Amino acid sequence: MKLEISIKWETKISFLSSLDQHLRSIIKNHGKSFAIIADKNVWDLYETQIKEAFSDLTLHVIQFDAKDAEKNLMSVEKIYQTLVHNHCRKDTVIIGLGGGVILDMAGFAAATYQRGLSFISIPTTLLAMVDACLGGKTGVNFQDSKNYIGSFYPAKEIAIYPGFLQSISSSEIRMGMAEVIKYALIWDKDLFFELEKCHLPKNDPVFWKNLVQKCLQIKLHVIEKDPLDQSLRNILNFGHTIGHAIESSSNYVISHGAAVAIGMIVESRLSLLEGHISQTDFDHIYTLIKNYKYPLLLPKDISIDSYIQLLLKDKKASNGLVCVLLSSIGSCFHKEMTYAVPIKKTVMEEVLTWMKKEFKEIS
Repeated sequence: MKLEISIKWETKISFLSSLDQHLRSIIKNHGKSFAIIADKNVWDLYETQIKEAFSDLTLHVIQFDAKDAEKNLMSVEKIYQTLVHNHCRKDTVIIGLGGGVILDMAGFAAATYQRGLSFISIPTTLLAMVDACLGGKTGVNFQDSKNYIGSFYPAKEIAIYPGFLQSISSSEIRMGMAEVIKYALIWDKDLFFELEKCHLPKNDPVFWKNLVQKCLQIKLHVIEKDPLDQSLRNILNFGHTIGHAIESSSNYVISHGAAVAIGMIVESRLSLLEGHISQTDFDHIYTLIKNYKYPLLLPKDISIDSYIQLLLKDKKASNGLVCVLLSSIGSCFHKEMTYAVPIKKTVMEEVLTWMKKEFKEIS
């Protein structure tokens, strides 16, 4: 006996030109009972406008500090407790309002509470708009491992309001640009050359809408071919294998964007060592990333062996060390449709030694 079930994902992506009016038009199609999992800072700034959109609907709000250290099972339990206390049932819709940390937790809570509630994603940071909001990956950190517990649970709708970017710092915008640079390196050489201009007009919503759309189109193309991260979708983790090891070993003092920026440099260096890209390409990549002025710092007193142990816990690593590598600016190396390719321990140790010499540690 064999049971075959095909599950179809459908996610609608909407761009909002105003928050309260257009948000209202979206949520009224999803139900009458809502629970917002919100970044505290975002809620403080936009509470009045958002509440206006929910004026005659049931609304519960659960707020968190949007820090990776908060992205754990204890925080998800707090969400469950609030939902139970307020008698939330299957008709309650979970809304994630914030950056990647909030959206990952909200999506995971939606996936697991009463075996699944509808989920709407409202990303408020550039990183979340171009990456975290789309693709169905939800989850939390566990012990020293990033995103180790989670599920695939795509949002029913993603509502993107570029105006949110006007209220966040230039530093936060830069952190989001790390994911944009990643898309350029793995897929779009023309985008890479556009990014060399380092042009970030914070108060130009049309510019940001176009950039976000370009990134989401790349991600859509990838996940349509490989929704469950078995092959091609691994390329979206370029820079993240090393980046996550840096991030978690710093106890999340080093931000995701800064860690991924170093991760992309190191994994590009690894691509060079493995003979897949030229020295010219590597220098070009390193220069671009440095020009975005990331704080390229490592956690203090982490040994090569400690990094290796973290890399062996990477979710892509089923049998030894693996990494996503470039074959050129704008494309990834693969072997028989395997994109997370095996790396010899000696080669990984060599590139990690280079990394520790190249970048200073946090003082």
